[in-house]
Amino acid sequence: MHAFLDRKGETEQRIGFVNEFVLGTFVGDNLKKYRENFISTERFIDFLLTAYLPRSSSSKKEIYSLLRTTILEYLSEQKRTYIDNYLSGCIRHDLKGEYVEDIEFRDQFNDNCTIKDCFFFHCEFYNINFEISLLEQIHFLNCTFHNCNFLTTDREDLKFFNCDADPDFITEVFEDRQRANSFIPKNNEYEKHVLERFWPAGKERFMAHRRISTLRLGVASEDTDKVDTAIDSLIRRGIIIQERGKYSVELNLQYINEIKEILGR
Repeated sequence: MHAFLDRKGETEQRIGFVNEFVLGTFVGDNLKKYRENFISTERFIDFLLTAYLPRSSSSKKEIYSLLRTTILEYLSEQKRTYIDNYLSGCIRHDLKGEYVEDIEFRDQFNDNCTIKDCFFFHCEFYNINFEISLLEQIHFLNCTFHNCNFLTTDREDLKFFNCDADPDFITEVFEDRQRANSFIPKNNEYEKHVLERFWPAGKERFMAHRRISTLRLGVASEDTDKVDTAIDSLIRRGIIIQERGKYSVELNLQYINEIKEILGR
């Protein structure tokens, strides 16, 4: 058993899944025993999640209740949203101006809390009837929807870019909007802005990889949807490449001449 627990992860800096699970169990026991004096870093909260995510619904809700009354409000918004969803079943606090990445939502999205000016990347949604009265200025990018319903999609502040959905979710209004978005003019100023994040003006060399969030830097908040439209257009035309589930994109050098043309180089 000692040799098994001493096994390492992929790198020497990681202690391995088994040790993470055991350590997370100890963190959970410590939280239950010393809840009033519990202090922890986000790293140890990650160990706690490793130990508790596979457990029963009652165990997850118990540890979530303890986190919510101790350290939850001091964690990053991304971590809080992750914990809300995977331990309690949905988002349970207001979100504003946040980026949410790579989370799977099932059966419920949020519980009577408002979500405003937020971006959801590579998220998956299953069996959810969205309460759109609680949503405002939401962008979904590279998300998938399975058996979901927005009840109405004529809200112009709900944006969908490069998303997939099962047929029952895609209403005629949504299809019309998708068709309208498919006719995006090439070489517009926002495509140039996106590509300049890879290859800034005056630089001889370009950066092959960039995080998606970096591509939005330097534009007004009301123009971020136009930047997302440009990103979607560049991805669909193969000028930039994104692998499923990745937070970064890369330049496709096979299109270097078109890249230069857009940049005016």
